[in-house]
Amino acid sequence: MEQGSKSSGLTLRKYQEDAVRALVGFLKHFPDRAGVACLPTGCHAAGNLGFFNAEEVAPVGDYELMPEGMYTMIVDASEVKTPKSGNGEMLSLTLKIVDGKYDGRLVFENITLQNANEKAVQIGKGKLSALCRAVGVLQLTDSTQLHDKPFLAKLKIGKARDGYEPRNEVAKYEPKGGAVPVAASGLPADLDGDVFPF
Repeated sequence: MEQGSKSSGLTLRKYQEDAVRALVGFLKHFPDRAGVACLPTGCHAAGNLGFFNAEEVAPVGDYELMPEGMYTMIVDASEVKTPKSGNGEMLSLTLKIVDGKYDGRLVFENITLQNANEKAVQIGKGKLSALCRAVGVLQLTDSTQLHDKPFLAKLKIGKARDGYEPRNEVAKYEPKGGAVPVAASGLPADLDGDVFPF
């Protein structure tokens, strides 16, 4: 049995392989013996991660901040959440860069939807409007309508705050390649409602 071999979808550690090897050898020499065999299973047999061994993976250091500038991105995931303050509602976005040197890197953006602070709500609605226009969806009913549509984002480096290091933040959303805004009907916004003679 090779070290790290898999049995029933689990990767065995060396001490587990040695125990299995010893048990198989015993059963070959004494096939008529009955009994119970106890094998070491380790502490990773159950749990929501299956098994992860940090000794086998190099640790990741701090991500370098991406330089300020324009990047082609998509909305990769979105979720409406209650902020830590418990006050209001925000749209939490995972934005992914889809080309260039930083392809695959993620930027996290929270857009205020509801809050006791009316100015925060106005800023949030303005950001959401800019993102909607950048991806060509003017009438939004579900945040998944924003997913997987390329747009340009101007990234800046935000200041350190609330105990967190500086991080990349979106300063501006723009359409990529002259995207045409789309109305809820699916027609380009400037044609929505027009009557066609054909």
